[in-house]
Amino acid sequence: MPGAAECIANLLITQVRIEEAGKKAVKDWSTEVLGAAKELCPRDTGKLSRSGVTEEVKNTLTDYQMKISFPVEYAAPVHEIPRFHVVGQAGFLRVPFNLKSSDLVKKLESSIGGVL
Repeated sequence: MPGAAECIANLLITQVRIEEAGKKAVKDWSTEVLGAAKELCPRDTGKLSRSGVTEEVKNTLTDYQMKISFPVEYAAPVHEIPRFHVVGQAGFLRVPFNLKSSDLVKKLESSIGGVL
């Protein structure tokens, strides 16, 4: 049955496109959160802000994860301890992450919807 074989092939192609669109949406969202976090990041020397990165940490058939981090030794105390900063604020990653979390769902819906 060539019709069934063609249908299955099209479904597999669509599945790959959906997965790629979803991954791109997550990567784009992570980059946006990082950009907003860098804007809120306290600045003294600028090292903390410049250290901000996004990184793909898991990419399997059933799981896809991105990590947003500021990998310098003093990032956690600066992030977690509420104190006055002339430029920036504590919670510089948490705040944009939480504020933009609903945007991730919208990005995924839009990206995957564009495939369908």
